Amino acid sequence: MRDLLVQLAIVNVLGGAYLQLLPAVAAEQVGHGPYTLGVLMASGGCGALVGALYLANRTSVDGLRPVMLRCRILLGAAMISLELATTTWLAAPLVFVIGMALMIQLAATNTLIQTIVEPALLGRMMSMYAIANTGGMPLGAFLEGMIASRVGAIHTLAGAGVLVVIAALALGRSESVAR
Repeated sequence: MRDLLVQLAIVNVLGGAYLQLLPAVAAEQVGHGPYTLGVLMASGGCGALVGALYLANRTSVDGLRPVMLRCRILLGAAMISLELATTTWLAAPLVFVIGMALMIQLAATNTLIQTIVEPALLGRMMSMYAIANTGGMPLGAFLEGMIASRVGAIHTLAGAGVLVVIAALALGRSESVAR
């Protein structure tokens, strides 16, 4: 459970702040202002919907951890690749992937905790989940906003994406060693 919560916190701090940086990305990187922001926000929302529908369609939690690892790597890779997107039509699919991977990670963690944890400890674990989930995004937005004011939003997202991939691989390796 500790590994799940650590992974959730890392994803939320590093990846969850993409929404707060998206207006700057739309204006600076892609360069078309409010229209572009609307398309990118819709892409992220559609990705989140697809991720939620994917999880709702699963019948078991078996095999969910490898899916979560792939989603963390995919999240980081999409954040890194966003730096190369110079048009709305290149950026939109990447933001779709970010929204999908983030939703799968968040909802799958919630599902695993509620499925695996014994009932006597469930309240405590869900409170830790709430802290990692709702506390990570504002902290990440604050930190990434400070960094973005110096190096730019797109570079900040790419750097956070690199850290997401590194953390995913490191925690994925430690998880496979622990089995």
